[in-house]
Amino acid sequence: MKYFESKLDATVINITGTGGSGDAWQVRVRKSGVSQMQGVTLYVKRTGDGSGSGTVSGGSSYVAVETSDTDFFEGSGDRTDITVQYKVSGISINVPPGNYSATIIFTVVDR
Repeated sequence: MKYFESKLDATVINITGTGGSGDAWQVRVRKSGVSQMQGVTLYVKRTGDGSGSGTVSGGSSYVAVETSDTDFFEGSGDRTDITVQYKVSGISINVPPGNYSATIIFTVVDR
């Protein structure tokens, strides 16, 4: 089985407007509008902490993206330029040729 990875900063997340460095939050991830590819899995991981007055932790290992919300990483306060990388695994000759797509949705929730 083959896998493909994006560049380290394929997506950049900015979390601003929090109540200060002690205001805790969590980022969740899911996919929608998925073209079904049997045996293929999409993953995300956080590759950078970004900058700002708060903190960020978790998400530094790949997390499978499902069609329902999955916990990704957490932190507190304002953080900008948090970088995210993608990986697609399970590509094989059994996957028919074509264009496949999915919308990745990141949701920030108060903790």
